[in-house]
Amino acid sequence: MISLDGKILVALPNITQGVFSKALIFVQQSDSNGTVGFILNKRFPPNKAKYIASQLNISEWNRVYYGGPVATNTGFVLHSEDYRNDDTVQVLDNIWFTPGGSIIEDMKNGITPKEYMLILGHSSWAPGQLDAEMIGAPFYESSSWVTADPDASMFYGRQDAIRSWDFAIRQTARERSSHIPVSYTHLTLPT
Repeated sequence: MISLDGKILVALPNITQGVFSKALIFVQQSDSNGTVGFILNKRFPPNKAKYIASQLNISEWNRVYYGGPVATNTGFVLHSEDYRNDDTVQVLDNIWFTPGGSIIEDMKNGITPKEYMLILGHSSWAPGQLDAEMIGAPFYESSSWVTADPDASMFYGRQDAIRSWDFAIRQTARERSSHIPVSYTHLTLPT
């Protein structure tokens, strides 16, 4: 099993419905116990984001993201390096991760990183499940995901949801240009 830690899962165009359609997922942990990640390019609808922000006493409702369908009442924060506490870990050169409890309390008190994404919920896969989805193993009709290297434009809402997905899909197509035909109606992976 190849570790996907720190990679971006890019939903292929054949995922046309549900929360994973055109999703970019930052893989926070991938090991023999399974895979856990956070959707980077899905925000809550404004009314819900404003409600969540008001409940947490956070003024920037546009920084509230939907991380996935698991544990949607649990918060996580991806943020810039100007904030750290005992629970903070570095996940990329310029991206840090802090589980929600302590950082959210600090944010309520005005101690806020310059850049951040407050992510509610996460996405997870059982051991072997993501591998099967990536190769289109039996039960899955076709491949559902490819991986990309993270890019700063994928974080903190620097691009809208569709633009960030389009950027990632193009990046993966360029990296695999000798193996994958570039088509927005169907991408296939080599077997």
